[in-house]
Formats: sequence, structure tokens, C-alpha cells
Amino acid sequence: MRRLAVALTLGLAVLAAGCGSPSQGTVKGVYEEVGGPPMHNHGLHYISGTVTLSGEPGSYRFKTNAAGRFEGSLAPGEYRVTGSFCNNPFPSSVIIRGGEVTHLTVGCSIR
Repeated sequence: MRRLAVALTLGLAVLAAGCGSPSQGTVKGVYEEVGGPPMHNHGLHYISGTVTLSGEPGSYRFKTNAAGRFEGSLAPGEYRVTGSFCNNPFPSSVIIRGGEVTHLTVGCSIR
């Protein structure tokens, strides 16, 4: 009987550990200039640079490719958004949730 109680306790502990919130979220995004002269891609000019997400969980830097795209894993939390070559990117903040993919378009006004 004692073995059964120990086995049940261990089983419940393993089950509870598996039900916890995931420790990482994923961000997939694009960094683009807006407000300039019309371009062949619907007025958008993608920025090859760096997007930084900074917050209580830490600071994460994502290098964009030539198409302005970036992707990576980071701890859940609320982050301030900054971008290279841009003083006032929008949106200015984003919330990352564990186990979820957050799609983020970071715009940089050139006006």
C-alpha cells in the first residue's frame, strides 16, 4: 500500500511538472520603413538591421535579414521594442507568452 501511495505521489508530481507554463515564447517578425516614396513592394522598404526587445525578463537582439525578417526564442514577458536606425519604432511594446508564437511587424516612420 505504501508503494502505491509513493507511486501515485511521484506520478502526480511528474504530471504537474508537465502542466506548467512553457519557459519560452517565439517572436517572428519583420522590420520595415513606412512613409517614404512608393516602392515596388507596396510602399514598404525592409530594414536590414537589429530589433531589440528589452524588459524585466532580459534583453534580446534579433538581426534582420535582407527582407527585414527576424525570428527567435525569448522568455515570456512585456518588452520595449527598439530598432536600429529608428528613434521611434511602432509598436513601442509587445507581450510574449510562453509556448506561443508572437507575430510582430516593427515599423519605422521616415517622415
